[in-house]
Amino acid sequence: TASSMAPPSPLNSSFQVKMARKLLISDMSNLVKHTKLADANRSTVIDFQYRKQMLQAAHVIAVDAKNLLDTIDCAR
Repeated sequence: TASSMAPPSPLNSSFQVKMARKLLISDMSNLVKHTKLADANRSTVIDFQYRKQMLQAAHVIAVDAKNLLDTIDCAR
C-alpha cells in the first residue's frame, strides 16, 4: 500500500532512535554489573558461570548496537 511506502515521520524516527539508544545504555549497565561479578568471583568454583553471563551480556550489546545503527539508517 501507499502508506507502507511513505518515509517514516521524523517524530517516530526520533522516538525509535531514542528507545534503541536507551536499551543499549541499559544493557551496557548490565554488562558492567556482570563484569564486576565475574571479577569478584574469579578463582571460585562458579567462575565460569559469571564469565558466561558476562559474555552473554556482551553479545546482547552487540545486537543492540546493530539495532541502533539500523534504526539510525532507517531514520535517515
